[in-house]
Amino acid sequence: MGQITHVLFDLDGTLIDSLPGIDWSARIALAECGLSADLSNLRRRIGPPIRDILASLSGATGEVLNRLEAGFRRSYDAAGWRKTELRPGVMELLQHLRRAGRRLWLVTN
Repeated sequence: MGQITHVLFDLDGTLIDSLPGIDWSARIALAECGLSADLSNLRRRIGPPIRDILASLSGATGEVLNRLEAGFRRSYDAAGWRKTELRPGVMELLQHLRRAGRRLWLVTN
């Protein structure tokens, strides 16, 4: 068996934690639409498209859901993504793998 030369990583949940930015942008979008939602279990909901997440959190449909999604995307694209955190130990792992001659790839949605 040959040596491993390529290592593939998923981004969200593996290398980074996007919850802080998603939570922040969801709160902004909810407030803009005059809605409230319990975000305490938001981490467990991350995965499906953001529109589905927002609908399940708020119960919003139709035009209200359109505005909610637009508000989230506006907020996340402007600043929410900056709240993403690198998972502990990831930088050291990636540096170690590169020094060992591995080619690193990011496979994400």
